[in-house]
Amino acid sequence: MTVFTEVVLGENYIEKGEDLVAGELIIQAGTILDSENIGTLAAVGLTTLTVLKKIRVGLIATGSELLSPGERLTAGKLYNSTVYTLASYIERYNGTIVFQEKCPDDPICFSQILKQYAGKFDVVLTTGGVSIGDKDFLPQGIKVLGAEEIFHFIKMKPGTPVMASRWQDTIILSLSGNPFASLMNFHLFYWPLLAYFFQNKQFLLKEYDAEIASGYRKKSKLTCYIRAKLNNGKVTLPAKKKHLATGSYDCIVVQPENKKLEPNCFVKTYLLP
Repeated sequence: MTVFTEVVLGENYIEKGEDLVAGELIIQAGTILDSENIGTLAAVGLTTLTVLKKIRVGLIATGSELLSPGERLTAGKLYNSTVYTLASYIERYNGTIVFQEKCPDDPICFSQILKQYAGKFDVVLTTGGVSIGDKDFLPQGIKVLGAEEIFHFIKMKPGTPVMASRWQDTIILSLSGNPFASLMNFHLFYWPLLAYFFQNKQFLLKEYDAEIASGYRKKSKLTCYIRAKLNNGKVTLPAKKKHLATGSYDCIVVQPENKKLEPNCFVKTYLLP
């Protein structure tokens, strides 16, 4: 037998404590457990672990015009779609949906739904009913409920009429009724709320400075939030009147008030989960 390389004593042995030594921290408190974390815990023989409870979320879609998917679409009606997107995000990131309801344009009905589930949720998300139209009843519903309004209307576009209230040590976050504006409200307000609930900044959207590869936006009096596509540190803005199809965007570009956006300029960008 001919050996062509030098053999070093012990190089093919795994020493005791080579991966982990006695007393070494395995996983930091507050870590979001993933597949590798779970494998590591199993490797040291752990079968149980103390974890934080999931945030309990209620969903209420408001509007007498709403139908559930599967129902026959009739004149003047539209399908309740936004809450299904919200529920998917919530359940994917440490949340559980404790109820999902539709509410007509009736402040008393809204109040009754909340009271029915009192004590069973940490946060309630509502869609619609927060603007200044005749059927925008949410502010009145909050008063009927006896909740405390925290804020209503933000200098942002889309989703200006977003509203937040406090009731029985819980938060009611009321999003715009427009599906695209509602999702923008959700991304900008729900993730900070989740980070606060778990006292964990890992839930915050990741922030980057990105260069615009293509696309243009004229100046606006409001801070605008634009869904876009990030690729190799550069973002592509959609056509002005085009709503990007689901899955074709992965970030939010911030357009400061009174500032136009054009190729080669840098913008604050939030990467979506």
